[in-house]
Amino acid sequence: LALGEEWFKELNDIYYGREKQAYELLDALGCRYRKGQAGLFVWAELPEGYEGDSFAFSDEVMEKTDVFLTPGGIFGSEGNGYIRITLCCPEALLKKATEKIKIAFAK
Repeated sequence: LALGEEWFKELNDIYYGREKQAYELLDALGCRYRKGQAGLFVWAELPEGYEGDSFAFSDEVMEKTDVFLTPGGIFGSEGNGYIRITLCCPEALLKKATEKIKIAFAK
């Protein structure tokens, strides 16, 4: 807490950049989400009309892109229609994942 405002601003900027990249990734998948969620994760609903559950969706993304998205179902049945993306990895890694997803899921 004694590090000063500049340290907090720099850290917040890092996480806002990651969050922005996570939104781009989710948009590429057709997922719905609420902006400005608190915490180190972004939760999103599976794409509208997707027939499977969060486990099947996560598996499909992994098989097509080598990108792992946490299936919400591991947190209980209420999370089954959702996926979760961490903001704890570098923005460059999220960008790389986004590019892979854009290629694999181009509509």
